[in-house]
Amino acid sequence: MTVASGEELIPVVVIAVGPGKGEGLPGLLEGLPQRSGAALLFHIADEAGAQNELERLARLLPPIPVAGVGDGVWLLRDHAYLLPPGVPVVVEGDTLRFRSGLDPGASDLDALLHSVAEDRGEDAAAVLLATPPDRIPKGLFKIRERGGLALVERPETGDPAVPHTPDNGSEMGTDRLRVVPNLAVVGPLLAQHLPPPSTLVGVPDDDASLLRILRLLFDHGGYDFSRQDRTAVRNRIIRRRRLARVPN
Repeated sequence: MTVASGEELIPVVVIAVGPGKGEGLPGLLEGLPQRSGAALLFHIADEAGAQNELERLARLLPPIPVAGVGDGVWLLRDHAYLLPPGVPVVVEGDTLRFRSGLDPGASDLDALLHSVAEDRGEDAAAVLLATPPDRIPKGLFKIRERGGLALVERPETGDPAVPHTPDNGSEMGTDRLRVVPNLAVVGPLLAQHLPPPSTLVGVPDDDASLLRILRLLFDHGGYDFSRQDRTAVRNRIIRRRRLARVPN
């Protein structure tokens, strides 16, 4: 998906783990490509607590950096983000935003999946671990509808030949999601679907440094450059630095 400036947005992969289903996470993570060029968003419903899960992910995902999420956090390539449980988070451009006022009956996971589908289109992917057919959020079907990759781990008693339908029986109920027999195949499927990192446009090697500067500008001045062309923003920063005679 491309913004108006012509800059390519970072692909986004959502990995959702239901309560008590975290035992399958190590097998999934082992097969993930380390240099996919995507941002990995983890939605984990676990009673162990966010800090424990953050530390666990950091152990399972070397050398991918893992961070918690606050409102307005910037997305970076090949970084992982643990979403706060019970807090609606959506993707807007290259930032994560907290949202309130969800529709009655809507879940924070569904809001996240819908935003990723709308914002990334075919450069979106989502994986749901051990999710029964009657509990699959509509947002997963939206990702598939927009050309993204939507994967569901086969439930223990499920039949992979049975169509997975959203819990409200909407018009997307006739769609079939990709049901995977085991989590070892998820990594290769993601690598096949996501664009190679070398094809990403407008994402220079010093992207992390630039985003740290933009984060400071937003935090201290309220200026949001997240949807402007990064090359133009970088040139403006260089020009201002030279005028102010600020060293590198």
